[in-house]
Parts: sequence; structure tokens; C-alpha cells
Amino acid sequence: MLADDDILSCQKNISDFFTHCHCLNAKIAQPALMSQSFFTHIITIENKNFLFRNTSFVEIMVPCFRRDILEKLLHTFSLGHTGCGWGLDNLWPKLIDFDAMFIIDDTPLLHTRPLTSQQDKEAEKKLLSELYRVTNTHNINADYIKTFSGTLRNRATIMENAPEFLGVLLSGYSDTIARTPAFALQLISRQYIKNEL
Repeated sequence: MLADDDILSCQKNISDFFTHCHCLNAKIAQPALMSQSFFTHIITIENKNFLFRNTSFVEIMVPCFRRDILEKLLHTFSLGHTGCGWGLDNLWPKLIDFDAMFIIDDTPLLHTRPLTSQQDKEAEKKLLSELYRVTNTHNINADYIKTFSGTLRNRATIMENAPEFLGVLLSGYSDTIARTPAFALQLISRQYIKNEL
């Protein structure tokens, strides 16, 4: 796991997270973020309805790589110039064919500080420039951030094409959406977006 320095968790949570990754044979995964966390993408926030979700995205804030996948993707870490790696978390899924990527809702952690881009507009310009350079070079739609399926707390798996899926997905974020209703529209629109420009 390659975690930022503003992540708060506990030993049991991290151990349980690794157990989930092992059982799922995850290629790339991350713990979900607690709803009180500072965040960029609502998909990374803990969904109360799921144990874990198979997604098209794992954020660079706290990715965990299977060893062979890390070896395959190691060269990508030299693509950025800011030290933040914006755009790499959009590139990695494409390089592994969007296969076996998970956000683990069962082991959420807290992101304790606001994002650099929220505090410094000049830094935000540089980070966005890096993001667009990586995504445009590799023909990636940076908004292709969606959930393919989820395993519920009762261990049943629900696929994105199930009639009830969207309702279950949205209701799992009810606290976050209540605070910022616009996130519901972001979630819905991204479920139907294409993965290339």
C-alpha cells in the first residue's frame, strides 16, 4: 500500500483490508474513505450498503498493488512532474484492462487534510495540466469513474445492469449526498460514461 501522509487508520483495519485484497485477488485496491474525509471523487467514499465494490478507479491517495501489477506499472511513476501523480490513477486501470480493481468499503479510513488543489490555485493549475497531459496522451476519459458491481453486507453481489443497482448505490451514500446533493448527479452520470475520449 502506498498511502499519503495524511491518512488515518488502525492496525486491524489495514489487516482486514489486506485480507479482502488477498481473497479477491485484487490487482489494485484501496480502502474507502470515511464520509468525514476530505475527498475528490465520491466513488472513493465508503458506501454503507457494500462490503466492497469492483470499480474502474482506485485513487492515487492510497492504492494497494498486487506485486506483479506494481512491477508492470512501475514505469508510470516517472510520467508525472509534480510529484503528485495526477492522471496515473486514470491510466493504471486502462493498462490492466479495468480488471480486478476494488474499493473496500468494509475497512474505511480517514483522509485528514484538504487537498493541495483546494488550498493553492497555482498548484491546482499544474496538477490539472499533468492530469490532462497523461489522459490525453493515452486517450483516456478522466471522468470514467464508475462501479461495475458491489458485494452487499449480506455477501450477495449486485451487478451494474441490475434494475435495483443504481438505487442501492445511491442510498449507500445518503449522508454524503444529503450534504452535497450534486454528488448524486455525478454518480449517476458517471455510471453511463464511456471509457475513452
